[in-house]
Amino acid sequence: MAKKAAVMIYPQFSMQEISCLTDALKVYFDIEIDVFASKKEIICSEDSFQVIPHKTFNEFRPEDYLCLFLLSYPACKSGLTGRCALYFRHVAGNGGISALCSAPKLYSSAPRER
Repeated sequence: MAKKAAVMIYPQFSMQEISCLTDALKVYFDIEIDVFASKKEIICSEDSFQVIPHKTFNEFRPEDYLCLFLLSYPACKSGLTGRCALYFRHVAGNGGISALCSAPKLYSSAPRER
């Protein structure tokens, strides 16, 4: 397993929620950060920073990451669905998920694996 962490972002995500955390992971532990979003298009944070995701949700492979960080989701009304939700459930089942701020509500809305 590579030394990588995954961060899932949405439009209007809070850069403040992740900036110190991702910096510490990189500087102190040399852990690479991959950013995921629904599309590989510019995502604007709530304070107008622009981020280009590395990968889409469909490209997420849980076995490639030490952990996954879910952020708040003020602009995401639909919750997690499909393949993306199943991956997040898989990662959580293996103890590798961290939910920040209101993300537990998003995570709980994801459908269960059958």
